[in-house]
Amino acid sequence: MKPKFDPGDREAVDNTRRLFGAFHRMEQLASGDAPSGGRLSFARLYAYVGEADTDPAVEAALRDSASLRADYRRLVEKFSAPLVPLAIAAASGEANVREGIGCRLHFVPSSAEPSQTYVIVEFTEQSDAPASTLFLCDKSNNCRKVALEAAREGRVQLLLENDSDLLARLMDKDTEIRRGL
Repeated sequence: MKPKFDPGDREAVDNTRRLFGAFHRMEQLASGDAPSGGRLSFARLYAYVGEADTDPAVEAALRDSASLRADYRRLVEKFSAPLVPLAIAAASGEANVREGIGCRLHFVPSSAEPSQTYVIVEFTEQSDAPASTLFLCDKSNNCRKVALEAAREGRVQLLLENDSDLLARLMDKDTEIRRGL
């Protein structure tokens, strides 16, 4: 027996409209099509977490939307390993060191160019897959993705300008650093 639909039944029409709306929204989220309003789709955001490279369009969308940043932060936490730096030590004339779980960051001023600093990321624990991405997240859900070159003997070297945002975030003890899986 097939149920009959009565177009005059307002309650049935409203329920049907809600169900079809929910199914349509679910299909948009799963398909990767951008939702109405120009917001980045969840499927695109999910894929972006796993990519090593940065995408200016995704980064711009993250800058413009607090709720999108919160979604991105939750995805980063789910699909990355915390390095959770525990301390930063500084002494004049010596390299700064930031220790974490399975990772150590050395900050060494460049002797050739005083306006630059070498950041040596040393992975102290072996992993099945080499790290290709670091995520730097602050307390406001601003997560920055940093693509890494292939590690040599468990180390990756970055050369950064002293006034760069990236160097400031790496040295900031309130920035959570996570390793992409």
